[in-house]
Amino acid sequence: RKNVERFCESLSDGVSSGPITVLSASELIHCTWSADESSSTYSKLLDFREELREINANSESAALARDELIALSTNSAMAALDRARSFLVDAVASENTSGPLSSAAERAHDRINAVELALQESAQVLEDDEKGLVGLFENIRSTIPVSLQDVDSLLSQWNTLARKHGVAPFSLPTCYCALQNELTGNADARSMLPHAMEVEAKALEMFSARCSALSEARKAIAKSLSQSVTERLPSLGMTGAQLVV
Repeated sequence: RKNVERFCESLSDGVSSGPITVLSASELIHCTWSADESSSTYSKLLDFREELREINANSESAALARDELIALSTNSAMAALDRARSFLVDAVASENTSGPLSSAAERAHDRINAVELALQESAQVLEDDEKGLVGLFENIRSTIPVSLQDVDSLLSQWNTLARKHGVAPFSLPTCYCALQNELTGNADARSMLPHAMEVEAKALEMFSARCSALSEARKAIAKSLSQSVTERLPSLGMTGAQLVV
């Protein structure tokens, strides 16, 4: 439990400071370890791990796309465009500048320039520090002060402890609460003993009083019954007989 609490504390230090809030991280921070939410903490930890893994993968993909575009704009693609321009110039070298061949070559040259500009702009869009895709992913990632390895380590400890106690990982908080109650139960019972003895004494006193009242009522009824039956016995030919209850 302490490891989970420390993890959530370190997570809360940075996750709310970025431009985009990571939903699963926010839910994990506000999640409470208790028997009533035995599946909540573990589930949200798994959700956070999956979202963090996706952020890392998407950030890497964006960086690779940027690197590929930069490589194209600086190496083979630009060299190919330059060679294409040279070939166009050679193809219409003998043509009148106002002829149809020159016009077609000029249109092709404009398209080559557009391709070159598009490559440069695409690389800039990805590379821009503030608004670029790579920059946005880096900003999101910078708000999470833990790594995927940290999450995996915590999950590994969680699963190991669950196997040790023979319970499902989702049930570990419930198991923890049960063990804590068992550990502190004797101390709680001792603190409640004086009050329990006082309640028992009062109950015994009340019980004794009611038993005495019941006994007196029974004696009175028995005396009345004995007298009534004894008075009727002579009529049955049992003169001198007496009923005692």
